[in-house]
Amino acid sequence: MANGEIIVVPFHDSSHIFPTTELAKRLATRGYRVTLLLPSASSSSSSLHPLIRIMEYSMPRPSGSPPPLLPSFLSLSCASPRPHSRNDCSAFRDLLAERFNGGGSDDMSPPVCVIVDVMMSQLLDVCEEFGVLAVLLFTSSACSTAVDHAASKLSTADLGPGGMVSVPGLPEEMVLTAADLMSQGPPPLPFGSRDPAFEEVVTGAHDAGPPRPLPGLYGRPPPSGFGPQHVPLLPLGRGHQDGPPPPPPFLPGGGFASPKLPFPPFRLGEGGGPTPPPGPWRGGGPQHDLAETDKAVALLFNTCDALERPFLEYVADAAKKPVWGIGPLLPSQFWSATGSVIHDNAIRPKGGGDGDAAIASETDVLEFLDSKPRGSVIYISFGSLVVPSDAELTALASALEESSRPFIWAIQPRAMRHDADGRPVEVGGGAGYFPDGLAEQAAGRGLVIHGWAPQLLILSHPATGGFVTHCGWNSTVEALGRGVPVLTWPVHGDQVWNAKLVARRLKTGLAIKDERGVVTKAKVAEAIERLMSDAGTRERAAALARGLFAGGFPATSEAALDALLDFVAAKCQRK
Repeated sequence: MANGEIIVVPFHDSSHIFPTTELAKRLATRGYRVTLLLPSASSSSSSLHPLIRIMEYSMPRPSGSPPPLLPSFLSLSCASPRPHSRNDCSAFRDLLAERFNGGGSDDMSPPVCVIVDVMMSQLLDVCEEFGVLAVLLFTSSACSTAVDHAASKLSTADLGPGGMVSVPGLPEEMVLTAADLMSQGPPPLPFGSRDPAFEEVVTGAHDAGPPRPLPGLYGRPPPSGFGPQHVPLLPLGRGHQDGPPPPPPFLPGGGFASPKLPFPPFRLGEGGGPTPPPGPWRGGGPQHDLAETDKAVALLFNTCDALERPFLEYVADAAKKPVWGIGPLLPSQFWSATGSVIHDNAIRPKGGGDGDAAIASETDVLEFLDSKPRGSVIYISFGSLVVPSDAELTALASALEESSRPFIWAIQPRAMRHDADGRPVEVGGGAGYFPDGLAEQAAGRGLVIHGWAPQLLILSHPATGGFVTHCGWNSTVEALGRGVPVLTWPVHGDQVWNAKLVARRLKTGLAIKDERGVVTKAKVAEAIERLMSDAGTRERAAALARGLFAGGFPATSEAALDALLDFVAAKCQRK
């Protein structure tokens, strides 16, 4: 008999659905019935786990055509009608009402808890209405949330003589610069945001003149006087007490009190002369704390202790509630296929549920990679949501055309376009950028894929020697797990901080943009050559993969999932 039901609500994009589905599997293996709400119920849940049921759920969105700044995936049609109001959560409310009015049967009893993607945080209000425990899931890195939270408090007075500031509680490698703050651009659009500035941008109702920057995800600070002593301690059951469990040894002879990397960390100023000292932290500027999480009892991150413990601890201290790293939430084949090629066809549907057809089959890609020397191929992908400006993509295409390096470039036609500063731009036609003539010019040396690409296969293949990436978190951890060095090319939002984590702290990648954020053909060509010829970066990437990921799914993440379930069970008993 199942331990009860957990309802899981991902944000409706493949980059969120994939890790959330892996979380559902791990909950089901612990004996919980899982109801997974997806934009389409056409896929079978039987292949996931017998205790997982997929229900169709249409995410609320504005009526009529989507506004220009909304990602294109919000306009996709579903089998059932969508609600007419973006803030209408009636479908989710009806689902919970059905559970509470079901007469106590196993299938129609109140859920143990609801796990909600932070981008769907409007649903926390509905959970509160029914008195259901809500847990927020961040499919992104803990680093991005921690640094974004810290950066939101910055004013120019905080910057030192060198234009930098270090943040207490964060690793020294994550020192912030003025360029870091300027490169952020508008944050991703949070579902259900009720901030007036957000409403103005979405509806076009703002005054004449340049649009105001979108607000951050977070608002007011937590209640004063609230500290860790107010979080109840639980008896040991499945795992550990509140908060992240201690890190396991992830290198021979390990077992560190705090996580250590298998190589020296980045020191700002290395190789570039003396660096001016960062300014002291004064915490000035507007206050944007983790208020979006106020109605959640705990926070989950798609990461692991050994990779991001300092950031998990920072967020826990700021949010004043339990925080666990329960990832990386990658397919089981990723963990079991160490050292061998992973086949995406057996794991993920083509197009990732976003409707993008595959132009090149997995067989085509495998044959191409098999024909190339070990570590020689550059893989380029900017994900399914956002891409750089057309001018930057043109510079990339020109650099690849003149290079002698073999490459695979996966281009998502539905991705939202951005200018060089990370601001979204509206482009008519919907076909997206395509490097005309590149495939012909590089015939036999290059493979240009317009649509879905088998990324796990590419990153796990020994011919792949480098990855040009936007540093979305899924792509980042997939590269880290397979020891592939990366060339960081973030567009906006959390990608900027993920790129800093990789290039500064982990030192498994190089940055393509300079402090001014300028990208030219010459800089792209030079960066690619540096990446492919840098033995140190390659060795560090391989060492990190062996040290953190070779043992399979992290033991701390398994323990964290157990601790979460103990925590929720104890909360339910007290109600």
